[in-house]
Amino acid sequence: MCTDQFHGFLQALPKCEHHVHIEGTLSPELLFQLAQKNGVTLPSDTDAAFASPSALRARYREFESLDDFLQYYYTGFSVLLTADDFADLAYAYLAIAHAQSVRHAEVFFDPQAHTSRGVSYATVIEGLSTARRRAAWTSPSCHFDDGTLIGFGMSSSEAPYPPALFSSVYDAAKAAGIQNLTAHAGEEGPPSFVSSALADLGVLRIDHGRRAAEDDTLLAQLARDKTMLTLCPVSNVVLRGRGAARRPAHPQVPRRRRQVQHQQRRSGLLWRVHFGELLRRA
Repeated sequence: MCTDQFHGFLQALPKCEHHVHIEGTLSPELLFQLAQKNGVTLPSDTDAAFASPSALRARYREFESLDDFLQYYYTGFSVLLTADDFADLAYAYLAIAHAQSVRHAEVFFDPQAHTSRGVSYATVIEGLSTARRRAAWTSPSCHFDDGTLIGFGMSSSEAPYPPALFSSVYDAAKAAGIQNLTAHAGEEGPPSFVSSALADLGVLRIDHGRRAAEDDTLLAQLARDKTMLTLCPVSNVVLRGRGAARRPAHPQVPRRRRQVQHQQRRSGLLWRVHFGELLRRA
């Protein structure tokens, strides 16, 4: 728990959440509860991290890479089987977000990862919608728009899959009238993946995009077009992304990071940092 003098200020500060994967908010405690409820056997015989919620939480602090993280991320999906499961998952996130003064949240979910294991798209939507209605009723001061789905994007392991592979999917989304398009790019993939997401997919926003800092021409393009990046620097460090050094003790900041931030500000680049990053830096 952060005890810095600015913690209370940051906690109360009204904020937007532009980058959150709802399945990734599944706490170890809820994961174990749903596993027991649904009769799902967790792989404790092959992975000691699944011996208890506390052991799993400790393992979450030791990720070696994005793919290492994704193994646990997708294992968590196995306990999400019913609409009630998704409702419990989403409501737990909304309660935490409300407590942290989040006033607007853009929440990702991964329908393909659920339908591929026999959980219907309708089940996922029903659960997420139930959580939204429950949160609106419980906390009437929170205003939720009527639209259940407001955008389209992609995420997961990036390096082997250049954005152009998915151009037909994005074309179909645009043909269906979806205008808010985004994509995870430049988290592990090279700056060219960011350029491709913009050119081949027609996205309006880049999620992550940190490696755009390696290409001055791309940075200038992002600034000129006012393309927002949702940066997650602590995630990059914890998952040991390429070129992401271990986070130094506050308040020291590596010279390279200062140079990149100065370069981004000077260029007029629009970027947002995940709220959890602020508390970790405080």
